[in-house]
Amino acid sequence: MRIRIADFFAQGQDLAFELQKGEPVLLIDALESSAEAILESLIGLSDALEGNIYLDDIPLIDRLSKESEIFGYVFDEGIMISNLSIRENLFLPYQLHFQHATGADFDAALQEWMKIFELDVDVFQRPAFVKPSYRKLFCFIRVLLLKPPILLLDNPLYLLNSLQRKRLIKVLEGLNQDYSMLIFSNDDEFRQGFCKQIITIPT
Repeated sequence: MRIRIADFFAQGQDLAFELQKGEPVLLIDALESSAEAILESLIGLSDALEGNIYLDDIPLIDRLSKESEIFGYVFDEGIMISNLSIRENLFLPYQLHFQHATGADFDAALQEWMKIFELDVDVFQRPAFVKPSYRKLFCFIRVLLLKPPILLLDNPLYLLNSLQRKRLIKVLEGLNQDYSMLIFSNDDEFRQGFCKQIITIPT
């Protein structure tokens, strides 16, 4: 998929890049606001770039009804609904997406991803009782359960300790051939060979 953002730069130049499986794109943005605006605009959470984004030359605004099928967004803060359990936070979008799936299907898929992420957590707890780093990893699982073709990762290593960072990079390397990825991060781990294309947004 080709993404083009018209008049993105101060001189009126466009920002354009290709998202392909096996070729993650990294956005580096010291001020963070521009990169986050791109990610949030792609899923309709922000209107900062409204009317300026094109997906394969089709205006994003014409495709927003389908964005939930195209993009999977992982929030930097590991956001969840506070009065639902971890399991309920993950099961609700899964049930909406796979309408004929059973609770048993969901639990089997959830356990498989928890094993991959090496998470040993009681999923019936509410988010407030789970460490922020664990919540963040469950947000990755929430998205991966839905199998979107493109992953939008907002500051993916934020909140994670060094061991969790290494584990997440390893998981993303394993997913690389099956997903397109657009990553916003200023962390060196993504600059050192993981991302095929690096775009630095000027301050």
